[in-house]
Amino acid sequence: RHYSTTSILSPNSSTPLTSKQKTRSAIHLLKSETNPERILDICRAAALTPDSHIDRRAFSLAVSKLAAAHHFAGIRTFLDDLKTRPDLRNEKFLSHAIVLYGQANMLDHAIRTFAEDLPSPRSVKTLNSLLFASLLAKNYKELTRIYLEFPKTYSIQPNLDTYNIVIKAFAQSGSTSSF
Repeated sequence: RHYSTTSILSPNSSTPLTSKQKTRSAIHLLKSETNPERILDICRAAALTPDSHIDRRAFSLAVSKLAAAHHFAGIRTFLDDLKTRPDLRNEKFLSHAIVLYGQANMLDHAIRTFAEDLPSPRSVKTLNSLLFASLLAKNYKELTRIYLEFPKTYSIQPNLDTYNIVIKAFAQSGSTSSF
């Protein structure tokens, strides 16, 4: 099925929407949509990018809805398709994709994105995205492993944000043992 942008995002208008209008319309539609295929159609029609805050909100809302519907294959396909777009082959989008995978509790895909899709050298920003994805997925064991191993493996110097994520994980885990 292929919908035109105007038919999904503004069915009663023949006037082209601006990028911001597309995203606002997408968010409005996503809030009430439960059909996973329709959620994906809305996202594709809006042509979302991680460059604007409002688009990142729409991505997050879509991934939350898809995860709640247990439509993990749709999340994987959607994000993998976006990762092939030349305009999105950058650290900013890939860091956001890592976080979205964590939000969907698809930590293995977040780790794969970090290990395979990011250009070398990896940065502390992407390490922090992966740690945050682990935190969102509430996978404290994997967060610990990433924190202990990845800085050495990828020659990344942790920063204050890194330590704050680890401290937050320690507090949320309820564990009395240290990392």
